Amino acid sequence: ALEKPQDGRQYVAGVDVASSIDYTVVVVLDAASHEMVYMDRFNRVDYNVLIDRLDALCRTWGLTAMKIEANSIGQPVIDNMENRRLPIIPFTTTSATKQIIIQNLQSAFEHGDIAIIDDPVLVGELLSFESKRSQSGSFQYSAPDGMHDDTVMALAIAWDCISGGASLVGRY
Repeated sequence: ALEKPQDGRQYVAGVDVASSIDYTVVVVLDAASHEMVYMDRFNRVDYNVLIDRLDALCRTWGLTAMKIEANSIGQPVIDNMENRRLPIIPFTTTSATKQIIIQNLQSAFEHGDIAIIDDPVLVGELLSFESKRSQSGSFQYSAPDGMHDDTVMALAIAWDCISGGASLVGRY
């Protein structure tokens, strides 16, 4: 992990915004090298603190894009940050878009296209993340009961920011 951005590099971030018990996680990737350079994970912060923290992170890293999950409490966060003229891309998580971003992330790992930091929480969540086939034949992706998948989702959203996978869904 880097302490601060390097000159001449372009960075993007994915954000999984927490509900009450989950964690808000921000993952920053180097857009060219596809290396994860930074992760911030926090919970139980006041809404204004959350917004200011994301704003500061966006400015510190000079992000060219910050893709934020729009579901539940994410939309007001997006609206507030767009009002601050930050480069925000909303991401709506559905079972279909989640399947796309998780499969794209899996593919990135399989092909060695992405490098992550050695963070025990992230590694633990990645290793325990599950896919289950539903009755209809579609896949559902999540952490096992009682565990979190916030770092996995933030990483998948950040990767989608680079690879442009699910962001194309619903534009036509």
